[in-house]
Formats: sequence, C-alpha cells, structure tokens
Amino acid sequence: MTGAIAPLSDFSIWARGNLLVIVLLILGAALATRLANWTCGLVMERIDTRSAIPGDLVRSEAAKHRHVVAQVLTWSVLAIIYVVTAVLVVQNLGVPLAGLVAPAR
Repeated sequence: MTGAIAPLSDFSIWARGNLLVIVLLILGAALATRLANWTCGLVMERIDTRSAIPGDLVRSEAAKHRHVVAQVLTWSVLAIIYVVTAVLVVQNLGVPLAGLVAPAR
C-alpha cells in the first residue's frame, strides 16, 4: 500500500514547490500584461488630449503615428513578458533548455 501513496506524496511536494512557482509566474505575467495595457491606454489618452484641436473630427497624422509607436512598444513588451514567462515555466517543469538552444545554433 505504501507504493501507491509514494507518487501522491511526490506530487504533493512538486505541487507545493514548482507548481506554486508556475502559478505565480503566470499570475505575474497576467498582471504585467494588464499594467502594460493600462499604461498604453494612458499614453493614448495623453496623445489624444495633446493633439486635439476643437472642431477636428479626424486625428492628425502625427497623432496616428504616435498611436502606432505606442502600440508597437506595448506589443513588444507583451511579447517579451510572454517569452520570458514561457521559458521560466518550461524550466520549472524540468525540461532541459540547453537541448533546445543547441540545435538553433
């Protein structure tokens, strides 16, 4: 009977260690994503208020370019957050990352 309980205790130890770290990494990535999107929204509002001319129905070209730059920066930050989180999660799952880097060379 003790043989059947041993795998459960191993999972229990893993769940309290690595699984908790993985959940915290994903939660941190979700919070960082929300922060990046919120910051992008603030930047967009600031661009709109600075370039708003009373009576204009269409944004200026400069404001459109600033919006695009803000969106590109936001998406770049999000890509970095997701890639780093994915690498850390895979590392915590026990997959050797050195084997993935060698073939890319």
